[in-house]
Amino acid sequence: MRRQILLVATFSLIAVSLSASQAVYVVQDSALNKFAAAVGSFSGNAGKYEFAVWRPCFPDFWHSCRAVLYSNDVLWTLSNPSFSIGPGGITFSGALTGHYGPFSFATTVSGPVGLSYQAATSTLSMSITQINVPITINLPVFGSWTITTLQVNPNYSFSYGLTKLVLTVANPPTGTKFINASPTNVTFTYQPGAVAINTEFVVW
Repeated sequence: MRRQILLVATFSLIAVSLSASQAVYVVQDSALNKFAAAVGSFSGNAGKYEFAVWRPCFPDFWHSCRAVLYSNDVLWTLSNPSFSIGPGGITFSGALTGHYGPFSFATTVSGPVGLSYQAATSTLSMSITQINVPITINLPVFGSWTITTLQVNPNYSFSYGLTKLVLTVANPPTGTKFINASPTNVTFTYQPGAVAINTEFVVW
């Protein structure tokens, strides 16, 4: 399963301060979860899968034939997506449910999140490491059977408002002067419940 989600929104930054990095923007996990809740759940079809057994062929009993006992699509839903931030980074979690015909399955999925800054678009991108989830159901007589393995890796992209700055200096005798500044050397510092986005500026 691969789902690309693009959220274009400007963060109301929790704090902006001068530092050795020249500026620090702090984003709390509650802000990330607010956007995740706005996206909500999403669903998909993992495709058709067959439950089959091998049995002696008829009338050539010395050969083995594959007999399909059941065939249907695997339908899934990922709901309650959320993010938590700690000193070690960001973690994604969600509830994965679905069914294979009359058989249902449910599990909780979680995995680490990679955070990066795309300078060309001034975008903060969060890439969820692919989470492989075996989909297993219990069949009468045959017992537990793994239908397939779903790949859970939705990607969220946030535009968080760190773009080029234009500083205006008004000087009536000589006119107005404009100074441009672009972010550079963007790094991240993780703390409980928040991530600090550290940046420097190139001024011209």
